[in-house]
Amino acid sequence: MASQSQTQFVMNPDHKKDAVRDLLRQFQNRPRIVALVEAIAEACQVQEEDTFSMIVSRSPSAAVGALLDQWGILVGEPRGGLTDDEYRPFIQARLLANRFPGDEAPEDAFIHILEIITEAVEVRTVDMFPAGFYCMVIRKEFMGDPLRDRVRRFAENIKPQGVKMVLVEALEGFFGFAETPGAFGYSVGTWARLI
Repeated sequence: MASQSQTQFVMNPDHKKDAVRDLLRQFQNRPRIVALVEAIAEACQVQEEDTFSMIVSRSPSAAVGALLDQWGILVGEPRGGLTDDEYRPFIQARLLANRFPGDEAPEDAFIHILEIITEAVEVRTVDMFPAGFYCMVIRKEFMGDPLRDRVRRFAENIKPQGVKMVLVEALEGFFGFAETPGAFGYSVGTWARLI
């Protein structure tokens, strides 16, 4: 099995310099041989830059349109009417969620996935015994209804089965106890809402 270091691509930014350096010493002072090697290395450089451009443009973080749909099919996350910018975080989150057997992400991964799909400033969780948890996603602005529904379905899909989840969306400076970090107290602030 190949290790990660064996499968990673590393771009060489200067093939010409490396090719001339790797010439046998007796050929390094021959201008025609050096020119030939530099011309071949320059062609290799163009090919490598084109290849890396293709690799980068096909990554989920840079893909758009139909290519992004292909990523969604590959990871099992359909578009469902989302724009490219709304859809991309769900693909990245699904890539992370697919790493956990039985569709149950551990708590720290669950929080990270929620941060990705909600673009949250902060995610807070509180255990509700015997089998549940409360999760508050703090954002800069409320999500639209289609996006909020998608987030709820995604979170229900990756939470542990048989565990109750209360998922709440709040804005920075929310209405709550003044001692609570991020809250402005009972006289000011916005109300939270269920996702």
